[in-house]
Amino acid sequence: MGLRYEADGTPYVHWNGHKIKLEREPLNEITFIEKAEKELRETPENVEKALKELRELLKGETNLVIPFEDDDFLMKFLRPCKFYAESAFKKPTNITVKI
Repeated sequence: MGLRYEADGTPYVHWNGHKIKLEREPLNEITFIEKAEKELRETPENVEKALKELRELLKGETNLVIPFEDDDFLMKFLRPCKFYAESAFKKPTNITVKI
């Protein structure tokens, strides 16, 4: 695994069958916001709608005790599902609760 360079001078390494290279563009908050909108559908409208829908789906589950009003907690389930509430609701988790 040695350091190599693209034709444009971008350094990269091959590791475990993958090519890993540095970003050429500067990363900032706007870059991450644009990436979230493009790749995850994370717009204010989609977030609000998905949170509302997920809360409604979860309220029907009487055996669950979760922090319904904690947006950050619910976002952990919505982001991987690109803000589709039903997918987030159906997604299996590895959370284990011992009573």
